[in-house]
Amino acid sequence: MLKQPVRRAALAVALLGVLLGVTLLPAANAQPPAPEPIALGENRLGQVTDTNITPTFAFMASAGQTVSVEVLAIDAGFTPQLTLLTPERNLVQAIGNPAQSNRIQAEVTFPAAGTYLLQVINTNSNLGGQFLLTISGQDTAPPPTPLTVPATEVGELAPGSQARYSFSATGEVLELSIESLGDSGSQVDLLNAQDEVIATLGSSLLGGTFLIPPGDATYRLVLRGDVQANAPIPYEVRLNIQTPPGEPGIAARPNPATRR
Repeated sequence: MLKQPVRRAALAVALLGVLLGVTLLPAANAQPPAPEPIALGENRLGQVTDTNITPTFAFMASAGQTVSVEVLAIDAGFTPQLTLLTPERNLVQAIGNPAQSNRIQAEVTFPAAGTYLLQVINTNSNLGGQFLLTISGQDTAPPPTPLTVPATEVGELAPGSQARYSFSATGEVLELSIESLGDSGSQVDLLNAQDEVIATLGSSLLGGTFLIPPGDATYRLVLRGDVQANAPIPYEVRLNIQTPPGEPGIAARPNPATRR
């Protein structure tokens, strides 16, 4: 009996959004998926689906930092819009798409240090589709902490924060181990000298080990705290020569423990 009035109300909301150049979405009862971390200089593939109409990404910014944010549609008919939110999902900035283009780009300045959420939607509400989110600009984060074999570093990751380390390969196989000392994991990325992600550990794991082949290559390790964590996440990073020697090659060897 109520289906037609509800549908007419939804269409009225959509029409108002088109006139304003910003799509307005009705509130959803379902719990949204956890935001996906994205760092400066990274490209992240995302997708709008029936079960995830507002894919969300988390970016750790410093106070006053200005970046360029671009959303490029991959599928035909996808017209993106971007919304910038605080972790409490309060609106910071909305980037509309009145031209209904397949690409939007804007300069964003973050008013304070912290983790911000970037939500992408398709203003063509009849379609889902894939898109590419890119954040570029000057890196204002402090330089990574250098590691020298043997090394052990212990620290804490606040929700949404990062810890960064750098090291160089040696003439022997190295073991780079990351372990969460709490009951939550963190997103771990291993990057090469060109800042390309070459290995990763998901936040559902409590730790793992990367095997680094002999040579003179340099690497960067990035740990990202879960933006939805309720408390800081303690962790330990260890870099040692492999004992006993093994076959060279970069590999991720997860610890058996997983998040409960």
